[in-house]
Amino acid sequence: MLLQIHEPGQTPPPHSDELVLGIDLGTTNSVVGIVRNGKTEIIPIEGARLTPSLIQGQKSKKRLMGEESLATEISSDLLRHLKIKAEEYMGVLLTKAVITVPAYFSERARAATREAAEMAGLTVLRLLNEPTAAAIAYNLEQGTEGLYLVYDLGGGTFDVSLLRMEKGVFQVLAVGGDTQLGGDDFDALIATHLQVDLPTATHIKEYLSIQEAHEKLTRKELETLLNPLIDKTLQICEATLKNNPIEKIILVGGSTRMPFLQEALKKKFQKEVLSSLNPDEVVALGAAHHAHALFQGTGKLLLDVTPFSLGLETLGGFMEKMIGRNTPLPCIASQEFTTYQDNQKTIAFSVFQGEGEQVKDCLFLGRFVLEGIPPLPAGKARVKVIFTLDADGILSVRAHEQVTGVSCGIQITH
Repeated sequence: MLLQIHEPGQTPPPHSDELVLGIDLGTTNSVVGIVRNGKTEIIPIEGARLTPSLIQGQKSKKRLMGEESLATEISSDLLRHLKIKAEEYMGVLLTKAVITVPAYFSERARAATREAAEMAGLTVLRLLNEPTAAAIAYNLEQGTEGLYLVYDLGGGTFDVSLLRMEKGVFQVLAVGGDTQLGGDDFDALIATHLQVDLPTATHIKEYLSIQEAHEKLTRKELETLLNPLIDKTLQICEATLKNNPIEKIILVGGSTRMPFLQEALKKKFQKEVLSSLNPDEVVALGAAHHAHALFQGTGKLLLDVTPFSLGLETLGGFMEKMIGRNTPLPCIASQEFTTYQDNQKTIAFSVFQGEGEQVKDCLFLGRFVLEGIPPLPAGKARVKVIFTLDADGILSVRAHEQVTGVSCGIQITH
């Protein structure tokens, strides 16, 4: 039995013929997929299957999503460009999409991605984690079930996900990663070592994925140079797996073409590495299939998780975790709080994300103040706080005083 969970009021009309985009919004390149006549395909943008994430001389600043407005504006320009060119190619208006994001993206980065899409004229059906999209694509191709490790080394970010695929259900069990580690860092290390510019470094890395030696560097020397970064990704994989036995490893991202990286994964986990699908296109293919399934109302059940714990600052600067890391989405959590002073009429709530015991070690997301609390002795007021995390991983927090009924809240935006 195949089921699809939708947000309240967002159930799409069944069996619509409208085409929906699947967009892999990458740091280096972006890819657009679509399902047409039952077939999942890549839309060439101006004749190319890969579109450089470059608008007016600036790359899509994926690492800075949610941290500065320029990154959102650049991503919006890129998405608008992809939308227009896809419409020209398909000959129809395209207004809906599933857009992929790194599994380890923060709340603010997810909200900024959704905002960028809306600025570009796109209705976002789902923000889909990139490794999950890749797993969907491989499940379509192979039809196999079991526990999979998805190793996603993109241009600007590294993600790893542990997924179970069983009887039509995609369940994400755990995610990990580093939003400040990617193929760009490999290129920068090569450029510094050889004293060359970044395009030359990228060319050398790609050349050595095919050949044993370049005039400036051998594949063995490149392996020695990059091993510290590769080891870092393997440690993140190990921490995410927690000794769970996996069936196979799925590769995502152009940098995974490096033969010694694939060998390092095989040696570490003693499992087959799947690379039959183009690692640059596999995320867009999965996103396109999921976009089509969502809009048609025929999707398989997809259970994703939140990559970080979410909570509130309490007295003494401690982090009170409301939703734990790797909790399945969507989810709701509530807890009752009270005042710490006599006749206290307001409570300020500061929302944080992270695994630290204290908020100084976590990421600040937002703040709101509940007013109108009745004057009572300390500890007598009853304020219920509700955390709601939707299927995209977008967080809303609301506080409700249970005597007077006053309430207020916040939705996390960048």
